Amino acid sequence: MYGDLLHGEGGHGRQAVASEREIQFTPVRNSVVTEWIERAERHWRMAEQFADLHVSYQSGMFMAQLCLETYLRAALIAQGVESRKCRDLQMLSDRLRYPIPGWRPDPETLNSLTQAALAYLDP
Repeated sequence: MYGDLLHGEGGHGRQAVASEREIQFTPVRNSVVTEWIERAERHWRMAEQFADLHVSYQSGMFMAQLCLETYLRAALIAQGVESRKCRDLQMLSDRLRYPIPGWRPDPETLNSLTQAALAYLDP
């Protein structure tokens, strides 16, 4: 079940926002969600270490993006929403709008982090 939520089908017909059918109204905190949260926290610790090194600015931005991506995927899994591998933070965030009323992160920040991560991965 969780493998389907994490990876789903190969990205065809992807919805930008979760549908009502996909939503669990009570978030589920289980070992899979806990593992993703622990991963996100490790990514954040790495981002903090890179932040202190001037030459590693892009590495730090990549780790910050990866941290947020991982947290967003944990939230999607906890809400019962499919979570395919995706580097686009805005796309992942949009899938949380329905299950989390009032969810409105700053799109400029999400897009800046996404662009920084893509620039790091493909210079």
